[in-house]
Amino acid sequence: MKSFRPGDTNAVVAAGMGTAVAVVLSMLGLYMPIFSTVIFLLIPLPIAYIGLTHGTRWSVIVTAGTLILDSVFFGVFSGAFVCAIFACLGTVLGWCYRRRVRPAVTLFAGAAAVLCAFALQILFGVFVLGVDTSLLDGSFFESIRQSTEELLPQFYSGETLAAAQESMNVTYELLRKSVLFIAVTVCVIYSWAAMVLSGYIFGRLGLKDIPSLPPLSRWQLPMWSVYAYLVFIGIGLVYTEDNWITTVNYNLQLVCNFMFWLQGIAFAWWLPVRYPVFRTLRWFLAAGSLFLPFMQQVVVVMGLFDMLFHYREKRNYQ
Repeated sequence: MKSFRPGDTNAVVAAGMGTAVAVVLSMLGLYMPIFSTVIFLLIPLPIAYIGLTHGTRWSVIVTAGTLILDSVFFGVFSGAFVCAIFACLGTVLGWCYRRRVRPAVTLFAGAAAVLCAFALQILFGVFVLGVDTSLLDGSFFESIRQSTEELLPQFYSGETLAAAQESMNVTYELLRKSVLFIAVTVCVIYSWAAMVLSGYIFGRLGLKDIPSLPPLSRWQLPMWSVYAYLVFIGIGLVYTEDNWITTVNYNLQLVCNFMFWLQGIAFAWWLPVRYPVFRTLRWFLAAGSLFLPFMQQVVVVMGLFDMLFHYREKRNYQ
């Protein structure tokens, strides 16, 4: 067993302070739900900082300490949520930063950590705490649909009611089929947000050369996503029955569409280099693509155009 060295004193103090900061942030996030989204994204930062400056074993110690204290103060399940989702993300980011892992790999490593932690949390809740499994078998979404159906007659009637019910059923079915895609996308967003915040805050603390993603205008998604999308469309034409194959294939198509959309947003962020008028228009385009299907398709087409013809790359992003 490795003996404790006097030189580890600073690491012990830093780990204690990191644990305290993580627990305080957990407390603020749990008791201030309005700001919880932002506060929870700060939890990985002290853990990643410890991992970067003192090593991964100390960030693991901070993660374990945060889990124990959160479980004591807030209950096992809520403490497990805060620690498993965000503290583990901080551990992975600290490990990647310390070893100068490429930013893109760091991004997906962090997303994988969030997804695995969330899956382990669900398993822990189901098999140890006996948590209701309705979210897993789809009955949770079915209950939401039924509740919404009961409210619709209060606002619609006649043909309008029938149209609203049909639209709601289509939306429910798409939501049910897209659960996997939504989970993966949220994990990637968590990892990206933590990387952006850590890069900014660590830089303010004097830690330079933190591996970070390039500016959005230089993002380049892989060309293989186009070929993969065509393959998934072909699979969808072959397998038409509603089973797990069609569900997985549908989610993979959504992943490819999301990549095309990101490429389109990157293209829009580059456009002001050539056409200054887009400096303001790009914000409306990005916001509109989140809510309007037509504008979303415009952004996807822009991304495919740039991906297929290497428009920005051939111009050296200038």
